[in-house]
Amino acid sequence: LSRLRQQLTSANDEMDRLTERSNAISMVLEVISDIAEQTNLL
Repeated sequence: LSRLRQQLTSANDEMDRLTERSNAISMVLEVISDIAEQTNLL
């Protein structure tokens, strides 16, 4: 049971890191979209 708890904690930590990276990617894409909109590239 302790091992399962450790694995779940590890999986949860990894999901948190993936969420942070996903948010960072979204912010970059938003900046790119804003720049493209201003330069009429899209």
